[in-house]
Amino acid sequence: MSTAKRYNLLINPVGLTGAAAQAYTHNVEKHLSWIDGTKVGRLLLKATGWHARNNPGNLVGGSMPIQPYTGGGCNAVVNNATSGPNGWSQPTVTYSPNVFNHGGACHADLKKSSTNRGLYPDELLFHELVHGFRGGSGRFRASTTNGGLVRYTGTEEFIAVLTTNIYISDPSDGSKTGLRRDHQGFTPLEKGFAGPFEFFRSSKNASTLIDQFCRENPSFTKWVSEVKAPFNPIAAYYSDQAKAKKYSEGAVALVRDGEWVELLGKLATGKINL
Repeated sequence: MSTAKRYNLLINPVGLTGAAAQAYTHNVEKHLSWIDGTKVGRLLLKATGWHARNNPGNLVGGSMPIQPYTGGGCNAVVNNATSGPNGWSQPTVTYSPNVFNHGGACHADLKKSSTNRGLYPDELLFHELVHGFRGGSGRFRASTTNGGLVRYTGTEEFIAVLTTNIYISDPSDGSKTGLRRDHQGFTPLEKGFAGPFEFFRSSKNASTLIDQFCRENPSFTKWVSEVKAPFNPIAAYYSDQAKAKKYSEGAVALVRDGEWVELLGKLATGKINL
């Protein structure tokens, strides 16, 4: 059985025919198999398949379609078609692997370590599958982020970038780029935020959003927390929520958020940490 069928994914080469359609299906299946060959990747696919079987109404015909991306640039997107009380559902992943092959428009970008973070084809597909999983669980929200997280553009992109960085850090992922800073480009995450607890310095909202993710998708996040990866803020959150929150309320987070009044108040009382 193919990786796609095993996890209720439907590769649909819409707009392509003949050899082009066959090549598309083959390459998407290949990249899915790369994801399935890692611990974090298999957990994401497993969680997606679970929702397909148990919440089929959250997916189109009980499966998550993957079809060619027709937009510009080295990118891929997910469209969620239905809005419900807890969020959007019925996602469709659009992804074109051929642009990353040798001779493809995006292949040269993969060699630039300063701008390729999270841009390997399996990393990009994994990122979109996180969006798809959120839609498959009926939890996808089109909300914005601000302060220290403003460059993530929104809650769902924060979750997708975070989870993809854990996937990249997963030791079972043999081919990887490096940790991605945010959703504005594919540049490296600053070293001061590259640790599992240190990442919570990104913003006061970092611990809030990770807490939300863990409450909304408890099984998947708990599984991910058990993966021994150098960068795993979800594991840090589950191991010590108070410590994670303390990092999110420290001086670095407050400066990034522009919370000067709160920062000065804490400095005056000595109730502050880095």
